[in-house]
Amino acid sequence: GGGGGGGGGGGDARASAPTKKRTGRVGVVGAGAVAAYGHLPALLRLGVRPAALIDPRLDFARPLAKRFGVPRVAADLAEAAPELDAAVIAAPPPVHAELALPLLAAGIHVLCEKPLATDSADARRMVETAAASGARLAVSHQGRFLFVNRWIEAAITAGALGDIERVTVRKGRNWRLRPETALPGTAWTRPEYWNPDSPDCAGGVLRDWAVHLLDALLWWLGPVRAFDYADDGEGGLEADLHLELQFESGAAATVEASRLRALSNTVTIEGSRGSLEANLVKNELLRLEPDSLRGLRFPVTEGVACHDEGAWAPGGPGEHLVADWLSAIREGREPFASGASSLPAIELMDRCLADRRRRRAGGSGPVGPVDPVASAAAAAPPAWAALRGKTVLVTGATGFLGGHLVERLAASGVRVRAAVRRFRAAARIARFPPETVEMREFDLAAPDASGGLDDLLEGCAAVFHLARDREAAAPNLLGARRLGAACARRGIRLVFTGAYPEHSAGPDGFLPESELPDDARHPSAGASCERELARLRRESGLEVVVVRPTVVYGPFAADSPEPRGRALLAGRLVLPSPGDGICNAVYVDDVVSALLLAAVKEEAAGETFLVSGAEHPTWLEARAARAAALGRPNAVRLLSREAFERRFRRRRRQRLRDWVRRRSGLHRRLWQVRRAGGRGFDRARTRLRRTLRRPDGSVASLLTRSRGGAPPGGAEALPTPRLFEEFSSRRRARIDKARRLLGYEPAFDLARGMERTAEYLRWVRASGGSSESAPRPGADEGNSAGDERSAGRPPAPGSRPAAP
Repeated sequence: GGGGGGGGGGGDARASAPTKKRTGRVGVVGAGAVAAYGHLPALLRLGVRPAALIDPRLDFARPLAKRFGVPRVAADLAEAAPELDAAVIAAPPPVHAELALPLLAAGIHVLCEKPLATDSADARRMVETAAASGARLAVSHQGRFLFVNRWIEAAITAGALGDIERVTVRKGRNWRLRPETALPGTAWTRPEYWNPDSPDCAGGVLRDWAVHLLDALLWWLGPVRAFDYADDGEGGLEADLHLELQFESGAAATVEASRLRALSNTVTIEGSRGSLEANLVKNELLRLEPDSLRGLRFPVTEGVACHDEGAWAPGGPGEHLVADWLSAIREGREPFASGASSLPAIELMDRCLADRRRRRAGGSGPVGPVDPVASAAAAAPPAWAALRGKTVLVTGATGFLGGHLVERLAASGVRVRAAVRRFRAAARIARFPPETVEMREFDLAAPDASGGLDDLLEGCAAVFHLARDREAAAPNLLGARRLGAACARRGIRLVFTGAYPEHSAGPDGFLPESELPDDARHPSAGASCERELARLRRESGLEVVVVRPTVVYGPFAADSPEPRGRALLAGRLVLPSPGDGICNAVYVDDVVSALLLAAVKEEAAGETFLVSGAEHPTWLEARAARAAALGRPNAVRLLSREAFERRFRRRRRQRLRDWVRRRSGLHRRLWQVRRAGGRGFDRARTRLRRTLRRPDGSVASLLTRSRGGAPPGGAEALPTPRLFEEFSSRRRARIDKARRLLGYEPAFDLARGMERTAEYLRWVRASGGSSESAPRPGADEGNSAGDERSAGRPPAPGSRPAAP
């Protein structure tokens, strides 16, 4: 390929098969996750025992060296370099050039993690230095060693698809829903990863993920003639991007990459003679037209493997990348994924960042400010303008409501200090620079939290406490007690999002507006925290304001584990017959406005406010408004209580049967092998995979089963019995007190709020993904240790299709 591929200087078009021959002394620089799950195991499987592990954090390096039998640990690369013939750089991207240049100048061969460098000038210096010294420089672009990508490149080069007209690439997942246990200790779970001022920061989604996409496109299609790039960055790390490319070959391409959306993880290529759709990270062609293309064969079989178990699994693309680099050193040729071949992708990234446009977060609308409501209010300063230029603390800043609050505060000129417990969820607020949104790792329930609270609250004018542990009640009560006591000592106002009033409690009428919940009727964690804060107000003079939102909806609500918000946005909803239950819906921006007013209004001190919309639509009307905004037919099923109970019991039995079925047969036998010994399991799994899917140069081994369509109306969202009771309630929310003391007035009626929500849902689901899909743990293709296995997988035989 002209712009990004080939051997970067005459390398073989095929990857060398893994070899057991020994090579020179190889060191690994960096003791992070990608070294632990990727490079170190791959080197050992290839018969190369690393000579040294170099990392200034010796407490990280020593246990890792002991685990893999590395004889030497060093804190200084300059000290260990004279003893090395080759080195793998598995350190964060900002230091790639700094570490690699001295090695390359000394003739030491280098395999560098992606991206090669954070700017094209450093990358070019690395390539030139390697050429001058004769060192072999390779980049960790494992996708070039995936059989399906090789097959696509060969098909395009041979003209099998004709002239390429349009390419669409989509890769993304919702980082907030990633499990913390996917790969313990990985970079994206640490605060340094999300701080652009830190040398450990891998960058936004462009440098972290999209570099692989750009490398593949330039490899396949050649140089770029023109581009148009936009992302949602606000001076921090962009989380979502959209890129339009025009290639000199005449092809056009659209690239979407996201840390906020679970995209399809596919590439679609349309040519004058045919088209195809392929998975970006596995050996799968999802569609190939016309059928005559199925007989094509290309010589691309050697040195490739399936990707089902991750890029760095035994026999996977990562291992073949390392093997090709070692073979290039011995044979005196350029590696297939050479540094020179990766330069066009780095240069294109530089041009994109220099000419970026802004997109509104959470939608595909025109370029503009993060929060149109806050910007529109700038002409007539709102009541909370008193916070402008001050610092406020927000707990729960990475959640649904917290993310909206942080965006509004940042757009209003307020400095935000965000207490973050799980940094995997920080993609949305990391879009702002640290001087605007300062993220601090802090757990209010940690044993040593009390000692750090004074430092956390230093200089704060107000505190918004939105954090909630949904897995256990005790940490919530402990955190509220500690934070409330610290605010009382410093005289800082605390705004707390309180307990949602129970619909089912009491007869039809109005919900209680401000009464303190009692233990019997409100056993929830939120109610317990309200009672504890009320005690602190009486005993310590805590200035606390409690805001109780009702049914909050809006963009990013589908990310929330809260079933009440998710039910409003489900693809198909079961409601109690006759469908006259009241949905006290409130748009998320209105709740944010109420929180800000509660922080500044003198009259609000010590009060509790119910916050809802001005209307009282039924759940049936709310669903109809959403369907109309999305341009879809209304998909609501009304069931009697008896029919619902029968269906709910049937669903629980089906879930039990599915659980048993998933744990029987081949999976059960492999699990027994795994218990007998990890090596035996890896060998059995690899042998089975190669037997079932052996690339032979044709496309036959790549084609997957048809995915099938979703049933009309989408998948059915059956509520829990408690939610079924809530959907039956006819109690209305009264907001007279919030209007009188806060000056609160809902700015969004149901139609306008649903239109904004529908825009977000179209943005999320246009690419076949859903922000509600839960991730699976697995291995990544780079430093950030991501999991690419869950998206784009065809359903198992007999399984039901997922909701569209």
